[in-house]
Amino acid sequence: MALAGRRLPRATPLWSTTNASTVSTSGWARRKAVGSSIWGAGVLSVAYLVHLDTETLDVKTYTRYMAYKPTSDVPNSISIKDWLVLPDGEVAVIGGSSYAYVESHDAWVEPWYIQYRTDPYARAKGGAFFTLFRKGFAAPRMASVIPGLGGGRLAQRGRHLLIYGAANDRSENYGHQLTTLIQDPVQKTYGGGSSDAYVMLIDTQGESRPPVIPAKTWKDRR
Repeated sequence: MALAGRRLPRATPLWSTTNASTVSTSGWARRKAVGSSIWGAGVLSVAYLVHLDTETLDVKTYTRYMAYKPTSDVPNSISIKDWLVLPDGEVAVIGGSSYAYVESHDAWVEPWYIQYRTDPYARAKGGAFFTLFRKGFAAPRMASVIPGLGGGRLAQRGRHLLIYGAANDRSENYGHQLTTLIQDPVQKTYGGGSSDAYVMLIDTQGESRPPVIPAKTWKDRR
């Protein structure tokens, strides 16, 4: 998979899991990024993000992205809905995860790993998510689920991002419910369906505080 520096033909699938898989690509050339999400019946769905030079189509850098639960050592499916490149080269991504989305310590919803330190039965999360990658996809700088967001999209002005889409008062994945992040909304009650809107403004400047990892309060049964 040595893609760096290579020229990619247009509309060429990057990867396929099985002969039954289908490939969906989307994007806007001026963003200088290409996204690919792969779905197949009964197989793992892995997302690829490839940063291209839009003049030469040379690959600058790329990453493979998936959900993962370390306690069971099992990867899980993920899909990309929208992405864009910030002025400093960081890449913002929004999408959906079936289960066990990997969150950063400063996620907007308390991440699974923090909960797992004190609760061995803590539930991994899925659903709509937002990830901000460092330049060159070096590592996720921030990653969080967004409960209640449907069909999310991104817009940008400088270092500010706008996440928008349909709204619900909660999300549910495999029986695990999470309530929306929205507090004190202008509209006090959920209207139903997809008629309600979800809008979130994010300032991507600055760095998060160092993580506070609680002491583990239980012992492995092995």
